[in-house]
Amino acid sequence: MKANRISTGLQRIRRCFSNFYHTPELFGNIYQHLDQLHKSTDALQHRSVDLESRIQNLENIDPEFYYRFLEKLFHDEIELKRLNREQSIVPTIWGEPSRLHISPLASVSSCFFNTNSGNVTIGDYSFAGSGVSILAGGHDKNLLGFLRRDAELTEGCDIVVGSGVWLASGCMLLGPCRIGNDAVIAAGAVVAPETTVPAGAIYGGVPAKEIGRIRQVEDPIYNEAVLNALKRNEGVLFLQGWSDKKQYPGMNGPGHFLSDHKGLLLTDRNTWCIHYALHGCENAEFDLSGNFGTKQILLKEGIGCITISLDLPEKRAETVMFKSLTDKAELFLQIS
Repeated sequence: MKANRISTGLQRIRRCFSNFYHTPELFGNIYQHLDQLHKSTDALQHRSVDLESRIQNLENIDPEFYYRFLEKLFHDEIELKRLNREQSIVPTIWGEPSRLHISPLASVSSCFFNTNSGNVTIGDYSFAGSGVSILAGGHDKNLLGFLRRDAELTEGCDIVVGSGVWLASGCMLLGPCRIGNDAVIAAGAVVAPETTVPAGAIYGGVPAKEIGRIRQVEDPIYNEAVLNALKRNEGVLFLQGWSDKKQYPGMNGPGHFLSDHKGLLLTDRNTWCIHYALHGCENAEFDLSGNFGTKQILLKEGIGCITISLDLPEKRAETVMFKSLTDKAELFLQIS
């Protein structure tokens, strides 16, 4: 029984820390949290352990210690969720981080990136599912043995992902390649080197080939798909200028960060309940403008909630520009 427990503990250790074997600089707050948890655990209080070196060197792991450590951790649902969020906000990178260029409006933190042989560029609003690999790394097939392994390429494998691209779970991009705006790479697809995926194309398979096209619409906002999405999202859609959905401490449910001081929304509701978190200034003013005119609102530092009424035409969706009038105001927003 004890052997089984230790084996299970080791498996859990490997799953928990597999993302950090090659990128120890990513420990950050996670390491500090684990270290504090270790020091505060009564059963382990008198155990002298160099946590960071043991995590990075699995050969020196004391299985019984880590099994008990993780046994406590895995029964703390709140801490598990917090760890999961912290672990997923920074991409895993093999290679030079300065070669990775990700738009602040993209959502690709779950990806694994290799930048050994080229740059990787990700455009606005592109996003990825789980287990996606973006590999601008390569080896020289003309070399043999040790040289093929260690004398890898340093250039020539750039990957460019345009705006609004959906990288579905488990897909893989092999550089050099280019993915056009609003394209879809299907789950499990492998985009081979030297591939150019046209804008709006759907690519799937191994190697990935075109399997469909996104239907073009004349109006990118007032079309059937967007209006159906508006119904699914209770009458409010975040369109442009917002981060992906994020969780904020002390607030229920996901929301969005305002980017570059302005963001566009679509709504068919006259009344909003705005839940917000504000940083960087004591008070901040914002403009809401559209066909209804302009309405100014004042938000105070901290977490709060206000109700906003708009004079919208009945049964018609309208765009609303949400704009900050205060410098250095950082806003997190939910609308219900």
